[in-house]
Amino acid sequence: MSARLIFILPVLLMPLLSVAQSKKSAVDAGEKRIEDALEQYYKQYPQEKVFLHTDQNVYLSGQTIWYKAYAQAYGKPSQLSKILYVRLADDKGQVIVQNKLPLNKDGAHGNIKIPDSLHTGWYHIQGFTSWMLNDKKDVYSADIYIQNHHDTQIVPATLATNQKYHIHFFPEGGEIIAGALCNVAFKAYDDQGVPVSISGSVMYGALPVAHLITVHDGMGSFMIGADAQTEYIAEVHFPDGNIQRVPLPAVEKMGINLRIASSLNNELELRITNPTLAEEKQEIFIVAAQSGGLCAAYPLTIRPGINVFRLKKDDFSTGILRLTVFDENSMPLAERLVFINKYDHLNVSVADDKIVFGAKSKNELTINLENEKNKVPLTSVSIAITDRSVGSEPDDNISSYFLMSSELSGHVYHPGYYFKNNSDSLQKQLDLVMLTNGWRRFKWDTILKANQQPVKYAVENTQLIAGRIDNYHESDRFKVKYMIAGSDSTKVMNLIEPDGKGYFVLSDYDKPGTANVSADVLNTKGRKQNAKVTFLSSGIDTVKLLANNDQLNTITTDVKKELLLNSAITNTGVLLKGVDIKARKLTPIEEMMERHHQRFTPDRAFTFDFVNEQVPSSLNVLNFLIGRVPGLQVYTLDGHSFRFEYRGTSDLLLSGASKPIGNYKGNNGVASAPIIQSADAGLPFFYIDDVRVTMEDVVDLPTTDVAYMQYAPPPAWFAPMNGGFLGAILIYTKNSDDEKSTRSTRGNKYTFNSYAVTREFPVVDYSNPKSADRPDYRTTLYWNHDLMPDKDGNIKISFYNSDKAKGYRIIVQGMDADGKTVYLAKEY
Repeated sequence: MSARLIFILPVLLMPLLSVAQSKKSAVDAGEKRIEDALEQYYKQYPQEKVFLHTDQNVYLSGQTIWYKAYAQAYGKPSQLSKILYVRLADDKGQVIVQNKLPLNKDGAHGNIKIPDSLHTGWYHIQGFTSWMLNDKKDVYSADIYIQNHHDTQIVPATLATNQKYHIHFFPEGGEIIAGALCNVAFKAYDDQGVPVSISGSVMYGALPVAHLITVHDGMGSFMIGADAQTEYIAEVHFPDGNIQRVPLPAVEKMGINLRIASSLNNELELRITNPTLAEEKQEIFIVAAQSGGLCAAYPLTIRPGINVFRLKKDDFSTGILRLTVFDENSMPLAERLVFINKYDHLNVSVADDKIVFGAKSKNELTINLENEKNKVPLTSVSIAITDRSVGSEPDDNISSYFLMSSELSGHVYHPGYYFKNNSDSLQKQLDLVMLTNGWRRFKWDTILKANQQPVKYAVENTQLIAGRIDNYHESDRFKVKYMIAGSDSTKVMNLIEPDGKGYFVLSDYDKPGTANVSADVLNTKGRKQNAKVTFLSSGIDTVKLLANNDQLNTITTDVKKELLLNSAITNTGVLLKGVDIKARKLTPIEEMMERHHQRFTPDRAFTFDFVNEQVPSSLNVLNFLIGRVPGLQVYTLDGHSFRFEYRGTSDLLLSGASKPIGNYKGNNGVASAPIIQSADAGLPFFYIDDVRVTMEDVVDLPTTDVAYMQYAPPPAWFAPMNGGFLGAILIYTKNSDDEKSTRSTRGNKYTFNSYAVTREFPVVDYSNPKSADRPDYRTTLYWNHDLMPDKDGNIKISFYNSDKAKGYRIIVQGMDADGKTVYLAKEY
């Protein structure tokens, strides 16, 4: 909940006239009205934020994106939503992959396998909760570059030909007021949004009255004493030598001029001027608001001339503070954003205990964390160590995003730059960002008119499976017998009573993967009825019912029914569904391969579909291979013993004296003939679901359990000795997704997309010399989504280098139990 603070600044009070008393009463009433409206707004519309830490920002197709999600609300770890969505989308907004994850106070983690077929280009990785979709500006989005592994092109240059330049002016406080010395900030950039340096002058006729000088990233400011009914023109010199004449904002005859000096250590200095003030004094008030729910009111009395007031920074939290000046009629007169920095961030450092760059060499690091009081914070951090030659340090990080980027309208170029240190020069540059970017959380006219914003998406704190009995009458008194079969073979079965209209909701299903839901309608005697059950599906994979989910097992009112229907069916215009962006339609086998997370992708392979093609169940998978792969000879004596020879494109004939290598017992337990192996070539390397196994494991596997199989002839990069002379056989077993295309979402069966199945980052260990035989071209050398410091604040990690990395980039990000963030970027 938001906290209300009311501070009354001491001012010199003179004997008040009745008119002045009336105005002061109006100020008091307006102050309370706005405070109450703000407090109510923060309660009803809390801002929820999500930040994603990814292992890299440049990938090859076929690689995996590893990520950790952090969520905040009211400046603390979010306690609102319990479900998070992470998606990969192309530059047109079409969704390629979407994950749904359980969200807790420590965030969430997951991974996205990049499809091999993606075209080279820029993509977006996005994170959001259902609640955040009510204001799509809240959706977190970061650019990543994906290069198809068949392409040789590099990241394209950002500059385009025939570049155009732009400049905008931002008077401090909102307007240039006649008769006051006004501060005007500016921002210059090109068509790509990249800042450009400019120079020039502000002209009053032929007379220059101010100079334009860029301070940082296209931004700067100048002072001007403007006259009423005078037009000022800026002559701007852009990098290409072009000179533009750009008019400044119109000069206002009346109004409040607000200037703030934020560079003082512990205070904000406000300078307020009303050049046209005819009376001895004017009653106004200032409202200070932060998105964490903190609001404060300051009634003030101003007099002719410059009025100086000071506010203590300690009364606020680190982050953006919005200051608005109101008159006695509660009309906003001026506004300014400032950044409060209390220097209460978490300190992080890294000690390079052992850093070497030899191929497959072992490295050791110690990460140390502490807060401003030199205490070890209860912090969860994620760490990525990558090849320094790939990608770059991210433009935005967990600190800059939560504290700044997520609060502002307009584009901030490289926001992470402003949080590299606490130098005075950097703080002044950060203040230019405050002057040139607006506040986007709410508009005052909405608050003052008490207009409630429509809420289309509710806070989700459980997964829901919802449906209805078609043509149901309350007198039927039917029940629904349902069964949920998870992809992990678990089953849940129960009875549920629908409401008077036939609607029912199943909640709190938390198994990952897809689930097959079936339902039967039973009468009062427990007999099945010929009644149809329609399941209500949602584009973000879960039904959004109510923000208050205390009673979700039944729906008892028409209002809840309407909310259910509106969320689940009718709002198709904003629902997020995966879209195939490929130029051609995938074949059934390609669709199936897309559904499986392949750790190993052969450069070339023969692929066999066991789902869409008729495969005799009497065969085992090795019998199936006989005569199906050009160049591969598979010999068997009794269906359980095998000999392999391969004559590939290299024209090597793998033959020689054959010898027995052992006996294999068939399904009947009787010893069979010896398994034969070529003396020179041995056996292929066998894998089931990316795990290396023996041939005995493969022979035992029924074809009815197999989704598809691949034979990768040598060289097979992922296998020991590059696959030797016989390559590798990769087998992928069926999961519930393999039959998804044949299931209906209407009728009495339904496939529910539950939480995404997450994998752990594969740890490479070269301490055993035999494990160092295969080539290693990894670009992410180490990733861990959840590390906790010990009692001394230390996190010790070790990792092995690849074959080619000559430098390392370390990114550490995290958040403690109070919402304080930690960020470190270091290169070796």
